Amino acid sequence: MAGIFKLTSGGLMVNYRCSARCGHCLYNCSPDREGDYISADLAKEVFLRVRALGTPSMHISGGEPFLDVDKLCAVLRAAQEAEMPIDYIETSSSFVTNEEQALRTVLRVRDLGVRTLSLSISPYHNEFIALDKVLLLSNACREAGVTPSLWIDEFFPDMTALPTDAPHSRAEYEAYFGKNYWPLLRPRYGLHMLGRALTTHAKDMPTVSTSRIPHMGRSCAELGGRSHYHIDLYGRYIPPSCPGLSLPLSALGAELDPEVYPVYTRLAQDPRSLLDFCKAKGFPPKSSYYNRCHLCQDMRLFLYRNFPGAFPELAPASFYEAVIAEN
Repeated sequence: MAGIFKLTSGGLMVNYRCSARCGHCLYNCSPDREGDYISADLAKEVFLRVRALGTPSMHISGGEPFLDVDKLCAVLRAAQEAEMPIDYIETSSSFVTNEEQALRTVLRVRDLGVRTLSLSISPYHNEFIALDKVLLLSNACREAGVTPSLWIDEFFPDMTALPTDAPHSRAEYEAYFGKNYWPLLRPRYGLHMLGRALTTHAKDMPTVSTSRIPHMGRSCAELGGRSHYHIDLYGRYIPPSCPGLSLPLSALGAELDPEVYPVYTRLAQDPRSLLDFCKAKGFPPKSSYYNRCHLCQDMRLFLYRNFPGAFPELAPASFYEAVIAEN
């Protein structure tokens, strides 16, 4: 049986557009993604639905939520109306222009119940965003009585070894720390290798023969939801770390019909059956993959490209279009 019957912790993705194009981004967010932002009405519907399935609180993510502060505040008011506490808002700090603007923005979300901002900090982000923006926003948080949580603060010493008033490229990091620096970011960050991360680390990932990929006969536990799932701006449930695979809000809380959701239900029961299904439709698997998630994205991309609109789980389309455009 496949279905989402209980949800314990997750996030609301208010947009897919981002000021940056970070090399590790699971969802292929970038300045080129659609400019849509979730409406307050849909946000309230999401909060009420996931509360009914057991979620006691949520976080806000993107994209970059602060690209439209007015719409972000509307979402926070919707959370209050739905009695959904917000654990934190994720941000790259890219929206910061000066100290006064940063403080004013933090005060707006604080007054709507937000007590923590999760500030992204890593060399992936630093390719596009100067560390000084993060530090300025962190100071604004403290002044406003909001907790700044640096994710991941392990990289702070690396990033302060270079001038903090400007972004720094992969080449600059490798020139300073050595040519193996970037490949070693992958295990240090604990990346889930999907989305843009597959492109960034394509040449330094260890792979295994397709016929020997571990756990292919085991159900994908991630599809059961529960913790660290996301609901995107279109009201679609995304399993933990499964970009481009989603279900409409209306499908939650019920058993999934395998005729309606053939990709999702096959993965939930036995990923080998999806591989056989794709092969029967002409899918030519590569000789090796990083893991079964890597293979899964390749299969889903094949289905999206060759059978447009046939599989409702393969959404949003903009994710696959972004992957195609960047490869």
